Amino acid sequence: WSEDKTQACQAVLRKVMRHRHSSAFLEPVDYKELGLDDYPEVVKKPMDLGTISKKLDGGQYNLPAGFRADVHLVFENAKLYNPQGQPEHQNAVLMLDLFEESWREEKERLDSGGSGRRR
Repeated sequence: WSEDKTQACQAVLRKVMRHRHSSAFLEPVDYKELGLDDYPEVVKKPMDLGTISKKLDGGQYNLPAGFRADVHLVFENAKLYNPQGQPEHQNAVLMLDLFEESWREEKERLDSGGSGRRR
């Protein structure tokens, strides 16, 4: 796990976290406060972007694939809990697409050996 890979993951995560539809994904779901009593029964492995950021900063990922899997988990959980057509489900689809696009861009940059400017 190189510094380049860490920086690439951080760049992608920052882009996703700054998106206008990211707010519901930045912190753990406070299901008790929101009255979502069945949330722990439906979502077996909760994850959020803030936790991912802390794990990334703390060096808790051994491979970029683990980081990517956690980001997918955030949005797959939202899609699982919120029925299709709900704003939360739609935002999860949108955010996952944004992540994948940003991920591809950073991966191409790294694979080409570039340390060029990030968007």
